[in-house]
Amino acid sequence: MSASEEFKEKIKSGQIYEAFTLAMSEAIELKITTWVTSSDTETPALSNSLSTRINMVENEIENQIGSQLLENGHYQELLKFHLEQVQDGRQIVEKNLEGLQKMLIVLNAARNQWQKTAPQRLEAGKPALEPGKENEE
Repeated sequence: MSASEEFKEKIKSGQIYEAFTLAMSEAIELKITTWVTSSDTETPALSNSLSTRINMVENEIENQIGSQLLENGHYQELLKFHLEQVQDGRQIVEKNLEGLQKMLIVLNAARNQWQKTAPQRLEAGKPALEPGKENEE
């Protein structure tokens, strides 16, 4: 099961914090690979690829350049394309992390509100949470 599918399953089953933990752990690393291969090849060779791995937490960048690409007359064009993809990917990851951070702040605020009001609501015979009425008490 992919991380995306696992995230969706956790959300559906109500495991919100586990889902966000998974999302945060997956969001810190970006890997982009540019392959050059023919249509009759089922598995591309590493020697025909450019690969970049960026770890946002550890501030590490790792690049791999396949030896056959260096001999290819189109290396500079491929490199330019690959670097554009890396830049685009990095911006997407940064936006995703910002979005996850905002969602976590909202979840924590909701949890704090629930912890304050749930015991009194339950004692009064009311549901612990009532959509749209969290701030009434």
